Amino acid sequence: GNTQIYWVTGIGGTQNNRFHTRTNNPGNGTRYNNGPVYGERTGTVTNYSYTLSFDNTDIAELTNTNTSGTWEEAADIYLVYKSTDSNLKHATIHFGTLNADGSFTELQESTSLDTNAASISLKATLSGLLSLGYDYLKKDNSCYFKKIKDVEEAIINADESGSTLRFFIPLVMALGIKTTIKGTEKLFSRGLDVYLDIFKTFNYHYELTNNSITLFDQLKSGLYVIDATKSSQYITGLLFSLPILNQESIIEMVGKISSEQYLDLSLDVLNKCQIKYQRKDNLLIIKGKQNYQLKEAYIEGDYSNAAFLDVYNYLGGKIELDGLREDSLQGDKRYKTYFKQISQGFCTIDLSNNLDLGPILFTFSCLFKGARFINIRPLRFKESNRVEDLINELQKLAVKIKVFDNEVIIEKTKKRVENPLIVSSHNDHRIAMSLTVILSIYGGIIKNSECVKKSFPTFYQVVEKLGMKVNKLC
Repeated sequence: GNTQIYWVTGIGGTQNNRFHTRTNNPGNGTRYNNGPVYGERTGTVTNYSYTLSFDNTDIAELTNTNTSGTWEEAADIYLVYKSTDSNLKHATIHFGTLNADGSFTELQESTSLDTNAASISLKATLSGLLSLGYDYLKKDNSCYFKKIKDVEEAIINADESGSTLRFFIPLVMALGIKTTIKGTEKLFSRGLDVYLDIFKTFNYHYELTNNSITLFDQLKSGLYVIDATKSSQYITGLLFSLPILNQESIIEMVGKISSEQYLDLSLDVLNKCQIKYQRKDNLLIIKGKQNYQLKEAYIEGDYSNAAFLDVYNYLGGKIELDGLREDSLQGDKRYKTYFKQISQGFCTIDLSNNLDLGPILFTFSCLFKGARFINIRPLRFKESNRVEDLINELQKLAVKIKVFDNEVIIEKTKKRVENPLIVSSHNDHRIAMSLTVILSIYGGIIKNSECVKKSFPTFYQVVEKLGMKVNKLC
């Protein structure tokens, strides 16, 4: 309504972490409740007094406070005080990006949203948010988001990011924004069959080319039947969009869910945003007329990328990885178990819930005891055919491999056959990082290695720190 919210953190003393609100009409007074505090600093800071004001109206004067920190301007409408106390290192801002009141959301710590270091996928998503009327501010290890304007039409460039494409399609429709989403021909060649089937069922109007899709209609509440074997990203895209519609909706998932770990992560995000839903077997029931209320978001470390570094602990290195939560819902944390199993002897691994680990596990098995991998079919439909393309490269090492429709058997490699070894990433970031492990032993050249920018732009700088010699040829 008319209530303004102001926050400041790390003040210390008896006034530490005090929550202040004031209505737009000063005559209605000011009330105080417990909690952290934010707000714009237009007043003064002295040794024993902090005056906070907004729109030239003082909202608080805090005295007898700890002055060991420094003020830092974080955005036009608020300011974060950062104490030297490590417990107050990070500020948190309330509500989700989709919250109806347009308040800020903060993403903290493990994510890098620096425009120079962000992955191609993350840049595509951030650019898409700008196109939809949102803005963001990068500050240290946090990023703040806020809706700043309404838009009627938008153009989004998804580049080669499948997640950006699949998440934004239902979102822009739910927001009622006519949108053209562009991308590479390779991205669109991977298909949008699940959404196209939905469009046919609901009679949604769209225009599809070999590198773009234009969406004209408002997303409707209703029953959405999805082939869950294709990708969990389609389910996630709808999950994030259906709650803001007027009526209840149901997602019916048909078949074994591909990479169900990611669905679990998506549901965890909805819980944190206070979105209500029910899961009954293969049904997801989502209430309508909901608002996202994201209190705080900490982006934990990525286990699937960690595997490309942790592997060197099995090759004579000594590496410690931080930012990884032991209680994480990420299914790819199983890589630790898989590495141990493969290093100890030939074993069978089911990749149905860990498809992103496929390339590094294929490579790892070549260097150790070999392995049998089952339920690998979806790997054929990623950024590349991660079965055929990676195996073609591994066979340059004279690796013995048997390939079936939904199964691969790999034996430990005995020798390499080319000097220098020249391999191709097939423009696939996970293949590039997997082949780097091989070349760290034998040496050689990776073609199209720059594709690591899709998910891990600093990958080669990191492996250089491990003592590897890396030269960019062009």
